[in-house]
Amino acid sequence: MSTTIKALALMALGVIAGAQTTTISSVVNGPDGNPAAGTATITLSGPCQSGSTYVIPRQIQVPFTAGVFSVNLYPNTTCIPSTTSYAVQWQLTTPGRIPNQVWIVPASTTPIQIDAVLVPSPPSPSYAIPYTQITGLSSGYAPVGSVSGTVQSELALTDNSPSIFSLSLGDAILHNAQQEYGVTGANTYVGYHQMSTPNVFGPYNTSVGFESMNSITTGFDNTSVGVQTMPNLVDGFANLALGFQAGIALTHGSRNVFVGPNAGFQTNGSTSNLPEGTVAVGVEACYSGCNGSEDTAVGVDALEHSANAADVTAVGAYAMQHATDAAANATALGTFSLDNANGPGDTGLGFQSLQSNGTGSYNTAAGYNAFQANTTGSGNAGLGANVAVNNTTGSDNAALGQLALGNNVGGSNNVAVGYGAGYIQNNVNNSVFLGYQADESANNLSNVVAIGYQAQATQSNEVVIGNASISQTVLHGALVDSALVATPASSTSACSTGQFSFDDGYFYACVATDTWTRVAMTHSGW
Repeated sequence: MSTTIKALALMALGVIAGAQTTTISSVVNGPDGNPAAGTATITLSGPCQSGSTYVIPRQIQVPFTAGVFSVNLYPNTTCIPSTTSYAVQWQLTTPGRIPNQVWIVPASTTPIQIDAVLVPSPPSPSYAIPYTQITGLSSGYAPVGSVSGTVQSELALTDNSPSIFSLSLGDAILHNAQQEYGVTGANTYVGYHQMSTPNVFGPYNTSVGFESMNSITTGFDNTSVGVQTMPNLVDGFANLALGFQAGIALTHGSRNVFVGPNAGFQTNGSTSNLPEGTVAVGVEACYSGCNGSEDTAVGVDALEHSANAADVTAVGAYAMQHATDAAANATALGTFSLDNANGPGDTGLGFQSLQSNGTGSYNTAAGYNAFQANTTGSGNAGLGANVAVNNTTGSDNAALGQLALGNNVGGSNNVAVGYGAGYIQNNVNNSVFLGYQADESANNLSNVVAIGYQAQATQSNEVVIGNASISQTVLHGALVDSALVATPASSTSACSTGQFSFDDGYFYACVATDTWTRVAMTHSGW
């Protein structure tokens, strides 16, 4: 290190006293009131420039005894950048402790105390180009020239297009813009080729990045950040794009949000079909468009391939990734949920819920793999992990509980409540299973009811209450048989075969349509 540089470093940290330094002097006592002793290690946070003096950072150690502390430091406030500070670490050899400190030293010709330089945290970095370093301002293209010898740019604040309160920085920015109706202004543009289309532009637009929002005309309140974000937007308002080529195809439309690389990549819109209220957050979310308005896609590739499905919500990685335009009014929450949706009104909540759903419509499935294999079944409802997981074509089923109707494939109009209810067999129809593993013991049964723990129906048109371990069944109230009818007035009274009746004298049986026979009842025993 040269002698000159060494001297500057020492001067920066006050080892060499002089007019350029400020003296910090204080009495330091311990918690017991006795004078403290130790060492203060002081480090400048970074280099800075003051006039012709370049101050470099260096760590110094300042010992002190008998409670007397004093050091000469170069002022931070006269250095550029003005965001430098001193980090101070104390090591005491006497009882007590001083926490680490941050100092910002002002210029002073008289000594100041520690509390005058103590700040809670280092200042935030900031960068500024002094106006005196910007040269060549004029109408039209106005070259800035060299900024501190490092930056070549163009600043376009043209006389023929008074962009009130606007800021633009970069090559080919706003240089052909024209004011109209007095509405142009309060715009911010940073990057190459910003707003270069020779047209009127609306107010309150913010654009940062290469070719970001460079086709805007009358649009206003739009924000785009990133390379080629919304570069084709012509009009519309309150649109937001953040990320590489986010909203790149959008030409018309308002209140849309695209966040993530290629989010809303093909979302466009004509003057007769304007996408509005679309939210796409995630890499390639709404990649193929989401032009149906009021669509929401959050997650990697969420709603990636649907161009025009309307009023759709897809949240989760790959949620509704391969859904078609027919999947309107659908809601998918969970990874791969409704991945292949091709019908309207479906709701899938949970990992792979309704993942294979094709043209099936108005299904509701909540839970891990709920109705995962469903393709054309419609009107189903399920809640629970793996509920109706193998159902493909069955419709109008309701299943509640893990694995309920788990092996049903094409059966319809069933109700299953409980863990594994209706799980074992497939293609059961018009049946009710209520209870843990309440089920049927054969395929293709219909109109069965199984109630209770492991109750098993064995044939169609059967009601089973309880399992084989049940030793007693108690029914309260009258048990009414639908075949029991009122006592007939004659042998030709209206009846259907199988109906019966009785009174104190006779037992009546309908043996054919409208044909009764009777047997006298005795009271002498069997």
